[in-house]
Parts: sequence; structure tokens; C-alpha cells
Amino acid sequence: MLLVGHALAEDTSAGTALRDAGISGGLAAAAEADAGRLGSALRATHLGPQLGPLAEAWPSAVRAADRRLRRIPSSLVVQAQLLQTLVYLLAIALLQAMVLQVLSDKVGPTFLYGDVWAADGKWFMVELARQLVLLGLPLLFAAIVATVVLPPLVPKVAGPLRRARQAAVAAALIETGAPADVRRSFRGSTMDHATVEDLDRVFEASLTRSERAQRRVVVFVRAAGLGSLSLTALLTTMAVYLIISQIHLTV
Repeated sequence: MLLVGHALAEDTSAGTALRDAGISGGLAAAAEADAGRLGSALRATHLGPQLGPLAEAWPSAVRAADRRLRRIPSSLVVQAQLLQTLVYLLAIALLQAMVLQVLSDKVGPTFLYGDVWAADGKWFMVELARQLVLLGLPLLFAAIVATVVLPPLVPKVAGPLRRARQAAVAAALIETGAPADVRRSFRGSTMDHATVEDLDRVFEASLTRSERAQRRVVVFVRAAGLGSLSLTALLTTMAVYLIISQIHLTV
């Protein structure tokens, strides 16, 4: 992909660059490029959703755009920290579910059968904690699947990344002297009197906003998850200790 971009930027033969690269499908792509079908050649080399249309419209901008676009993290990188947090919360929730299941199946019937004073009045907290954990497990599973399968869905994370891509393409077009009609064909590339420095500042600011938003999302998920799990643990601990404190009164 980079070889093709460099060839296009230097106004040399893309077909020759593809033949010399030795990549899979390079010969077929070179034949398409030599025949003047640049779009087919670019699709064969998987130039990418941003660089492909740019190379067809204004080849000289490919290298400048690629230099900026390579700094934008992929969806997997953006979601990695959130996925780590969700897996951590799921592990704790599964452990809590196992403990609560043992309490409900083994410990609870023993207390209630023994008619421990006020045991039935305290045991509802254990059952409440168990229901809360069982309710949270599917939500955590769904969040993990959505994080892996879907792109970033939080507008404050995805929006700045989209703006950064637009600014990168716009800066590359202006840097390489693309005409106004070419710039108008790309969304976000039509800022009147915008300079390369202005668009690079937009690019940097958008990356920064996206990183901050991502951190806020992770902090919120971690705080909400740990808070919920702490609540269920507190309910369970309070119930068990309150029941145990009554045992000596009924022996």
C-alpha cells in the first residue's frame, strides 16, 4: 500500500511499483494500473477506505494523508482498555455468583431450617445480592461482545476520531496543492481559507478529545461496575454477619 502511495505521490508508474513489491495479487494490480484502471488496482492492493478514494481523486496526497492517518488508533486499540475493564468486572461477578449460589443452596437452608431467630428477615439481602449479580452477568457479556464486534459507539469517542480523519485528508490535499473541486469532493475538506497548520491543529485537538473521552468512558464503567459489585458484597456480608450474631440467642 505504501509503495503504491509513494509511486502516486512521485508521479511514477504505479504498475512498476506493484511488480517490484512482490505482494500477493501485485501482478494483477499492476496490469490494472498499466491499463489506466487505477481504482481497480487500488482495490486489489487494499489501499484502504480513506486512501483509496483519495488516490483516485488526487494521487499526490496519498503519502501526506497516510503520514497523518497512521497516528489514528484502530477501533481495537481504542476499545482495548474498555475490554480489559469489562473482563475484569466479569471475572469478579462470576466469582460473586458462585459464592452466592453456595450460600443460597447450602448455607441458607441450614439457617432457615434451624429456625435461627430472624434469619428469614436477614436472608432476603443475600437473595437480593444474588439476583443483582445474575442480572449484571448478561449485561457484562453483552458489553464485551459489543466492544469486540462493533466499532466505537460512544459519540464523544467516535466523533473526534472521524473529525481527525477528515482533517488529515484535508491537510494532505491542501499540502499537495489539490484544486478546489477535488477538495470539495471530500467531506470536511472545504474549510475556507484553512491552512495546513490550521488543519493539523484540528487533527491534534481531535485526537486529544477522543483520548480524553475514552478515558472518561473507562473510568465511568469501572466506577459503576465496581460500585455495583461492592454493593452486592456489602449486602451479603451484612446478612451473614447479622444472622451469625443471632445464633447464640437461640442455642
